Amino acid sequence: MKHIASLSVFACLSLLSAGSIFAAATIEYGPKYYCPSEELVTPHITWAKPASDGPVKALFIVWRGGMRELVELSQRMDLEYTCLPTADARTFCEDKDSYNPGWRDLETMTNDAEQKLKDSYDVIVMANVNWSCFPLMMRYWILKKVKDGTPLIALVNTPDDYLKRATAKKTKFELPALVPFKGLPAFSKQADLAAFLNATCESSTFGKGKIFMLRGFSVPTKQALTPGPQPSILGAPLVDYDYYLAYVCHLLQFAAGKGNAVTIKGNDFRLADRSLFSSVDFTVTATASMTVTCEFALRNKDN
Repeated sequence: MKHIASLSVFACLSLLSAGSIFAAATIEYGPKYYCPSEELVTPHITWAKPASDGPVKALFIVWRGGMRELVELSQRMDLEYTCLPTADARTFCEDKDSYNPGWRDLETMTNDAEQKLKDSYDVIVMANVNWSCFPLMMRYWILKKVKDGTPLIALVNTPDDYLKRATAKKTKFELPALVPFKGLPAFSKQADLAAFLNATCESSTFGKGKIFMLRGFSVPTKQALTPGPQPSILGAPLVDYDYYLAYVCHLLQFAAGKGNAVTIKGNDFRLADRSLFSSVDFTVTATASMTVTCEFALRNKDN
């Protein structure tokens, strides 16, 4: 019995020793842990790539589990993005411990945020994150950038008094784009384009900048800015996701002051029997005299 007890004690001590070595080790997970990789190309519709007026330069503050959506956006539009990841949708930074030895500590993450926020961007995007979990100085840096003129698109929870005051001066949100909201499960109940825009985005001004707060739809934890698949993850048409992302693409271009050289306008939506379908009225306007080609596609749910 003493021999067995000695073996048990030795095994425990060995495990403790190995655990101590592992906890003390510094492990670097590599760049793909903190910024999504574009190696995997998924089925997608190229909405605005390349863009005539160049890429939108954006800083995305997004939790790691949802940062793949940056790649999905980049596949569909001309986008030059910088990723500032958070630990999860509720927490800015995890404690570095034996279970997660490669995660950056609070000081490192705060310094990373400070350096990235010193750069210039067409737009800053906070995607499905907890605003109040950010360090106070980081919240100040973001709002200062906005006040100095950088637009902000935000889908956040738990806004604090600083963010509430920054969004107090409301403005009417008008997006010069056509969105097929009637065909999208998350938006189909909206009566018209004005109701759809009002239900999904609130606009305000703060200093020289504008803030666009996304609202009115739930975003799964593994996504960043788009509604979840309906009716289920297995039964959802992929084309729905393309059009949800198209709305975000429109918003990114609009906030950045891009994509407005040529505008197509038409009715909010049209219900018609396919066998009786004949024509669609639309108008094309441009900021200067130019020759343009308009391409139209009539898609079913299978794209």
